[in-house]
Parts: sequence; C-alpha cells; structure tokens
Amino acid sequence: VHNWWGCVSGANQLGCDVADEGASSGANDLDPWLVLTVGALRDPVPNECSTNLRGHLWRDSDGADTSAMGSAPDGTIIQFGADAMGSVMPTSAPTVYGAALTLFQPVMATGPAVVSATLDNQTVQATLTLVDVLFCDGFESGDTTGWTSTVP
Repeated sequence: VHNWWGCVSGANQLGCDVADEGASSGANDLDPWLVLTVGALRDPVPNECSTNLRGHLWRDSDGADTSAMGSAPDGTIIQFGADAMGSVMPTSAPTVYGAALTLFQPVMATGPAVVSATLDNQTVQATLTLVDVLFCDGFESGDTTGWTSTVP
C-alpha cells in the first residue's frame, strides 16, 4: 500500500515496476499506490512574476492525501520542465517529505503554459494560466497579505 511503482499506473503495468508476489507470505496489497503530481503554488501566474512549482508524491491512486503518512525517501530526484511559455530553474530537485520545488519563470506573454515533473518512467503535466498584471505583489487583486510597512 502506498508504494511508488515508477509510474502512475501502478505495479505490474507497462513501464512500471514489477511487484514480486512471492516476496512475502500471503498476498501483497498493491492498491492504492502513490502517484506523481505537479502544480504551481499560485495559478493563474502573473506573466512578469515567478512562482514555485511543486512535484510531489502526496496523493494515492484513489485521490487520498497521503502527506501525513510518509512518502518517497528524502533525496529522490524529480526532474522539471516547461514549454516555450516559461522556464524552470533548477531543472531537477530532491524531495523533502515527498515533495520537490523549483522556480517557474514565465515569458512576457499571456495564455496557457505547460509544466512537467518526471520521476522514473513517469512524466506528469499541468497547464498554468499566464495573465497580464502590473505588479507581482497582489496589488491588483487586493491581496495584501505579503505586504509590510515601516513607519519611521
């Protein structure tokens, strides 16, 4: 239960790891399994602002949140990519508590941007929306949670 089989399809599937049914006494419980997910910490993304991308193994094949149960070992490398609407830096990062972070920098355009995360034999994608804004600090949306002020 909650193993990563090298792809999101599960054990013994094409391109995935094979479960050794004889490795333990009794039947192995192969379902549910961990799935790789990628997403931005903010979406839509202002086209002049960077945002963090997170690739993680915090969901299982049933859609349940597994983050509190443990996950892939720390240091598992996830590769990141982006289409022509942006770039990622670094292109790979190690997991900590089942998640890896990178920075997505969009180009100066609006529209959809496709980002990806790859682990073993599996690449997953997410489509972000790039929007045109004047400021990256929430000014236009009214989100002032990240603002600070200094009174002399």
